[in-house]
Amino acid sequence: MVATLSFIGKELAASLALESPRHDFYESGSSLSLSQKIIKDNNLLIRSENFEALKYLKKIEAKFNIIYIDPPYNTGLKFTFNDKFKAQHENQDAWLCMMFPRIILAHNILNENGVMFVSIDDRENANLTVIMREIFGKENHIGTIKWRKKNKPSFLDKHIGNVIEYVLIFAKDKAKLMKLVGNKSTELSRPVLNFTNPISSRILYAGTKAKCKDGVYNKGVYTNRTLNLEINNSAIIKNGFLQNDLLVYGKFRVSQDILNQSVFITKSFGLRRIIKDIEQVKRHATDDATLNYESNEDAETQLKSLFNGEKVFDFPKPVGLLKNLLSMYQNKCDNEKINCLDFFAGTATLAQAVHELNFKNENKYSFCCIQNEEKINKLINYKGLYSVADIAQQRITTIEEKYKIFPRCKIFITKSQKN
Repeated sequence: MVATLSFIGKELAASLALESPRHDFYESGSSLSLSQKIIKDNNLLIRSENFEALKYLKKIEAKFNIIYIDPPYNTGLKFTFNDKFKAQHENQDAWLCMMFPRIILAHNILNENGVMFVSIDDRENANLTVIMREIFGKENHIGTIKWRKKNKPSFLDKHIGNVIEYVLIFAKDKAKLMKLVGNKSTELSRPVLNFTNPISSRILYAGTKAKCKDGVYNKGVYTNRTLNLEINNSAIIKNGFLQNDLLVYGKFRVSQDILNQSVFITKSFGLRRIIKDIEQVKRHATDDATLNYESNEDAETQLKSLFNGEKVFDFPKPVGLLKNLLSMYQNKCDNEKINCLDFFAGTATLAQAVHELNFKNENKYSFCCIQNEEKINKLINYKGLYSVADIAQQRITTIEEKYKIFPRCKIFITKSQKN
């Protein structure tokens, strides 16, 4: 039996997810309404309160392969979300009432083979895990990533330095989700000999690259790490290349064709082969993101670089974190675009991550960012920014102009915003 969490307002919050949206969404400056096809074929920014946008996405039966969100962490600050329930209870209940129907809707619009990533800290990690298990099913909780958000703890921490955050991972259907993968192996070369193989002969042709010193290597047996390589005639090495064809004997694990394409002579006069890109297999994803992942410090630098060095937003997520998460997902059809959604988009870090991944993956990904018109509560000198949605749109525009990306992101708003 899946554990459930009781909180004041839970039933009302869940019922709100069943309501029809109060608004339709139209492309800014036109009468084009938001549809499944537009979502599938374009990059989008929806300038809206996310609850209404999610209900509309459910209505048009939109589907996404990946959903990533970085929701408010319930730090005690005032919520900007205007749901129907009255948040007059403890802040804990208000936060859960805000999250619960949104997670229900996210589950509805996630593809059957899709995955959802949720950033959270230790304040609500436990509660969020319980409500997500209730909605998705305990069996679809893939795991929880530990992410190092900063390198050094704050000097304001009284008892214990807080440097770790979490990313919860849930599948719509674990049986239909392909294995999540990590980064490609950093291995650059592989051995060509194997102790258990029988001895066989190969030919090293003139022109084979050599990392050993130039000179003449006489006929005989050369041993590297207990593996013997016998050459049948002297080898002449000059300017880093073998000058003559060479008949060799050893316990080879690869064919003559593979040797012809990738073999090289090592510094100690052994043999290895270069790993080709097609052989680079991604590792199994792990729950350890404490090393070699970008931090919040990187995120702040990245955002400032797009806004003339000005700090326009607090606590953005780093582009590298999202790129790593998106790259974990595998689709059975390589030609099918992977649609990504972030309905707490903030400064639209997801959009930048998608664009940077697409440089290497031939437009494999598309994004849909949802950000409300929350007013910026501090003085910003960067012109034209009055809301967080303005920041998100400006970031997307800057990235598109920088990298000459076409077609441009489509902006969708409600009819009431048009008037």
